Amino acid sequence: MPTNPYTEQNDTGFNASPPPDDGSQTSANEITWAGIKTKLADPILAFVEAVDDAVAAAFAKVINTDADENNAMGGSLAFTESELTITTGAVTVTRTAHSIDTESDAASDDLDTLTASSVSTGAWLLIRANNAARTVVVKHSTGNILTADDADFTMDDDQKFMLLQYNGTNWQEISRSSPVSYASQAQQEAGSSTTVAVSPGTQQYHDSALKGWGSVTWSGGTPTLNDSYNVSGIVDDAAGRITFTWDTDFSSVNYCVVAMGKRDAAGNLDINAGIDSTASNPAVGACAVAFNIGASGADPTVGCVMASGDQ
Repeated sequence: MPTNPYTEQNDTGFNASPPPDDGSQTSANEITWAGIKTKLADPILAFVEAVDDAVAAAFAKVINTDADENNAMGGSLAFTESELTITTGAVTVTRTAHSIDTESDAASDDLDTLTASSVSTGAWLLIRANNAARTVVVKHSTGNILTADDADFTMDDDQKFMLLQYNGTNWQEISRSSPVSYASQAQQEAGSSTTVAVSPGTQQYHDSALKGWGSVTWSGGTPTLNDSYNVSGIVDDAAGRITFTWDTDFSSVNYCVVAMGKRDAAGNLDINAGIDSTASNPAVGACAVAFNIGASGADPTVGCVMASGDQ
């Protein structure tokens, strides 16, 4: 519970034990203004002023609901949630936050209508599924709920939320929050889902992605793999002949390889590059590449290889 902003005040100056009055007309029994002021008026004034100060301090911590007032809060604001159970597609809203359960604990139920008897235009509402084992489908435009994408929203997890605002007639979705589903290798290879996200660990499985590449330079007839992806190593087979070994194999030999070579200015000849005609090449785990000048193998200055296909 939040702390009460009001501090209770006590009248500490009031004289609760006045001297006895025997009824005699003596100076001791005379009522004087000085006595009244000291024993009654001054304590009451001090008490009233203390109450006034405490009330002013308390109201400074209360939200001002007047139009166009700016309320700045330094603490947290929490809306206590309560559970509502669907009855014939509807629930009656009584709070700002509700968890929604299916009628008779059914495995799935539709939420068509949010009924509210005393809700002001502009009111906000946060809803979620009450139980991860029971699915609540928020229906678009079947009743008085309008989703942002004009489609039903399935809350099949108790961590899926929807925030709505009342426009006087309908509840309009403002935003939603749901756990992110990531694409599997099979979903990436199918390439058809529009409801899952792609992670760095699976993006390469899509047909459009490169599955491997390597950049090699030659010096004195010796090749060096300078940078690569999905290449575990290279083998210098002969002049102008090099084999790239894949770190993750392809699913079959029916994949595509593109090779390019560059000669230095002194070479004065163009270099051709492609898959070596060696039998059983390419293999699922490796591919031999040939760099030629005319019909003869020749080491380029720089050679590059790219491969695409199913893994």
